[in-house]
Amino acid sequence: MARFEANLAGQPGRWSSILVRPDGTEREIEYANMRLVVDDQVRTASVFRDVTETRRLVRE
Repeated sequence: MARFEANLAGQPGRWSSILVRPDGTEREIEYANMRLVVDDQVRTASVFRDVTETRRLVRE
């Protein structure tokens, strides 16, 4: 929740996490959040990227 509050305060951020798909497989993701003001209203946007294969190659 602290990340979301920081984002609403205007601090962009980039993080990574692991998601578990319905079939049980894990995917590594990176995501970035940004604050936008549209028609004088604060909005947030997020971009998610699957980095599972990239990280697997780096580990090998």
